[in-house]
Amino acid sequence: MDSIQIISLSNMDKIQKPVSPNLKTNLFIAVIMGLLVSGLGIMVIELIKSPLRTDDEIREITQIPIIGHIINYTKTKKDSTTRKILTRYSGGNSLINHAVEDFRMLCANLTILGKNKHLKTFTFTSIRGGEGKSSTVANVAAIFGNQNLKVLVIDADLRLPKQHKIWRTSNSVGLADIMFSNLAFKEAVQSSYIDQVDLITSGTISVDPSNLLSNQSVKALLSWAKEEYDFVLIDAPPSFISDTFYVAKESDGTILVVEMGKTTKQKICQRTE
Repeated sequence: MDSIQIISLSNMDKIQKPVSPNLKTNLFIAVIMGLLVSGLGIMVIELIKSPLRTDDEIREITQIPIIGHIINYTKTKKDSTTRKILTRYSGGNSLINHAVEDFRMLCANLTILGKNKHLKTFTFTSIRGGEGKSSTVANVAAIFGNQNLKVLVIDADLRLPKQHKIWRTSNSVGLADIMFSNLAFKEAVQSSYIDQVDLITSGTISVDPSNLLSNQSVKALLSWAKEEYDFVLIDAPPSFISDTFYVAKESDGTILVVEMGKTTKQKICQRTE
């Protein structure tokens, strides 16, 4: 990898690099820092299997820079499932306001990368499910949209799609229909409640997702999207699933979301070698 950068997101989730062969020349890691849990006095003999807790630990095992931190703004399972787009919940909640500012800083860093390296399409992946990958994509899109930047969110996690739920839109037509039925790109685009943010949800899936995403339509779709939008944000499956490779290799950069306090040194080494 030529240029690998880490987004250190405090108290939420981390972004990590897919397991598949060299995905792209630009890899970014978003570290979402998990809340410290009780029982930290328990000693772990095999340090390589212990969870990462600081940026310094990441720097010790990888050369990928950290480009942001997101505080953990969820306190209960209900919070994590309902508070997906934080700009809807800002105001009197200081924790959420803090997280919104963290996302703004992340967006600022991505904007700088976009200008300096001409990066417009980013694939978001993770080590495992439940690390905040999808909500990270949605919040980055919302911040960009509120900054009057034109954004397209593509839900390429065809096995466990979430963007249609986060944005509360239909999922009857989407990416799978483009790949399988040769649906025109524009026909699959949906508007969101934020004027500048459009969506292509996962769509109707009737075949193996890997077979859908391995064709040339992904490259054509992203080429079209780069002409129409300022940023294209792709919500891909966790990095151990082959689908991610097919999407990431066609995008300008890959962002690996990692949950601090849960992701181990061993796992991040495997994803960033």
